[in-house]
Amino acid sequence: MDEKQANLQSMVERLSWIGFDSPFTGQVKFNKQLTTTAGYYYPRDHHLEINERLFTEEYDDVVIRVILHLLVHYHLDLAGQDYRDRSAAFKEELQRVQGLGCYTEVYNVQIIESLYYCPQCDLYYSRMLRSRNRYYRCSNCRKKLQPVKNCQIKAK
Repeated sequence: MDEKQANLQSMVERLSWIGFDSPFTGQVKFNKQLTTTAGYYYPRDHHLEINERLFTEEYDDVVIRVILHLLVHYHLDLAGQDYRDRSAAFKEELQRVQGLGCYTEVYNVQIIESLYYCPQCDLYYSRMLRSRNRYYRCSNCRKKLQPVKNCQIKAK
């Protein structure tokens, strides 16, 4: 276990004692592949995975709130209660420990969209990701959209 991983494990164990007066006996891992979520709780073996990109100085408070969110899942599951996000017990406990409510609160930055153009209809389309544009078609004429070079729109 490297130093960064050990720091994360000890942080989770301390937050478990502070927020829940109960030990955390599971494992915490970094997962670089988490892109749409800040962290994940695995009820089968009670381990947590956290998005490694959040573990920077600029997101210190966010990391703590994400860990508290995951610990609410962990402790409710061990107590035999409904640990899913939509349950009343979860919402109440999350509010008590002031954990992070949802992933959209994590990044207070703007989303970058890519711009595409239909030459036949003279319409512009924005997409969240720049990927395989061969799948992007115009909604009017069904022709392939052309990417607009070096153009990115910052959406609110």
